[in-house]
Amino acid sequence: MSLGAWARESYWRVERGEGIHLLDETAPHLAIVDFELTDGDGVQLIRHIKDNWVAVCILVISSHDDTQHSKGAMDAGAMGFASKHEAVEHILDAIEAVLSGQMYLNPQVADKAFD
Repeated sequence: MSLGAWARESYWRVERGEGIHLLDETAPHLAIVDFELTDGDGVQLIRHIKDNWVAVCILVISSHDDTQHSKGAMDAGAMGFASKHEAVEHILDAIEAVLSGQMYLNPQVADKAFD
């Protein structure tokens, strides 16, 4: 199965509480996290995932594409940070990178971080 097909079949849009329950039940390889949660904070969720499921790779996909948010996510334990405004191909690249153990940083954020 291609990564794109896998992503279409494996996607759940859940909030923090339900996401934690799904982590217990499914033991995924990847958690895609947003900062905008109605029942919590994305950074807190990342820390909680890393504290309880160390093998889960975390990719943040956010509308906040700035260095402050990306640094907060990476410091909390995320392996990647992508923008919701990126092309689908870039999001798939981010997923592949994180699942293979590589770090991924949105190119625009990386440019700002290293200016």
